[in-house]
Amino acid sequence: MDKENHSYYHEIVFPNTRFPIMVYFHDIKYGYVAYHWHRSFELADYISSPCRFWKNGTCMDVPEDTLLFVNSGDIHAYLPHNLRNPRGISLIFPYDFMMDYGINLDHVYFTHIDNPEINDQLLSSLHAILEFRLQQEEDPYYYLLCSAEIFKILHLLVTYYQIPRPDFSGSLKYLERCQKIISFIDAHYQEHLSLESVAEYMGLDPSYLCRFFKKNLGNTFKQHLTGVRLQHATQEMENAERSLLDISMDCGFPDYRSFVNSFRNMYGINPQEYRNNFIFYREKYRTVFMKNKGE
Repeated sequence: MDKENHSYYHEIVFPNTRFPIMVYFHDIKYGYVAYHWHRSFELADYISSPCRFWKNGTCMDVPEDTLLFVNSGDIHAYLPHNLRNPRGISLIFPYDFMMDYGINLDHVYFTHIDNPEINDQLLSSLHAILEFRLQQEEDPYYYLLCSAEIFKILHLLVTYYQIPRPDFSGSLKYLERCQKIISFIDAHYQEHLSLESVAEYMGLDPSYLCRFFKKNLGNTFKQHLTGVRLQHATQEMENAERSLLDISMDCGFPDYRSFVNSFRNMYGINPQEYRNNFIFYREKYRTVFMKNKGE
């Protein structure tokens, strides 16, 4: 399967609440992971099932509990053979997160190495994160243990698995343009952005940029910009001291009604419900933790 014969979308990667990166747990609700790409690095493992793995036009069947490497810009998809119990995990290290630690994904590439001992260490940490998640009812601060394993994994990756990014001889030329567009939007999402202003920055015709967005990012310019703004807004909403109106304005929404409608369309609930749920579960976990501590 190649990218010319299959549609794909661009994934906006932000850290999960309480995790330093995006952690994606594969289970029965999320069997097939459709073709997509992102600027981040992803390490995946289907523990309980063999998996069909597509990457940049190549299809391969891999045994269960196999490390899968997805580098910045790789177009990829997953399909576990056992859809009844596709237990697995993906750790997605955001582009900006890696830059903060001096790891430039434009120049660094991660690849599998033939070293069973080091590979087993990676797999052991991935298994541990899954086990900690299963214990979250008993330990509401399980995510701290997960974070320790995540940083251990990152240290192994940069120590043993990184190489200089290969020269793809222009085969991913479109990606350079995508990354430049995405970087510009990430830097200016709080401002009044339009398709025309981004096209002017890129030196492109707006109608061409409109088609380019749909083909290479899987959605429209407006959908992408709204998604970026909502991701930042959900991060800000964990701060109970800030008003939702202030957050919506700071994240670039033209007015509060636009923010509420966009939020409901994306998440199925309004922003106040989302904040109330977050506060409720935070207090619930805190109460359980203090009760266990008292016992």
